[in-house]
Amino acid sequence: MEKKLGRPMNQDELFRETHIVKKKKETDQERWVEGRASTVHDRFRVEAEEFIRGQPPNESGAPFQLSTEDVERLWTRAAGGPKWGKVYGLPAKTFHRYRCGMQGMGTSSQAEQLDGRASPLCGRL
Repeated sequence: MEKKLGRPMNQDELFRETHIVKKKKETDQERWVEGRASTVHDRFRVEAEEFIRGQPPNESGAPFQLSTEDVERLWTRAAGGPKWGKVYGLPAKTFHRYRCGMQGMGTSSQAEQLDGRASPLCGRL
């Protein structure tokens, strides 16, 4: 899918791609793999829209873009928080970094660079 888009998929696109049953015919209706998937996705969309509306206008007039950290935080809240050390619909590596308190430490690429070094530390906690 990333090749088709020409860019990395965001959390919303990835979740829809993996949690909607593929149509056998063009006339088939969209079906989620389970009710919880639809509920969490809808909650995330509402929370993201509310968050974006609450942001000040951009100087250049471009629409506000959610950061990776914003998406992780909003998704975790929409999913009802972590259960058994995981968040429904959020990749484990992403949640691991979020749980270790690395969100907001700079850019996402800096967090990814630090992720390898932090894993042994988080494992000891």
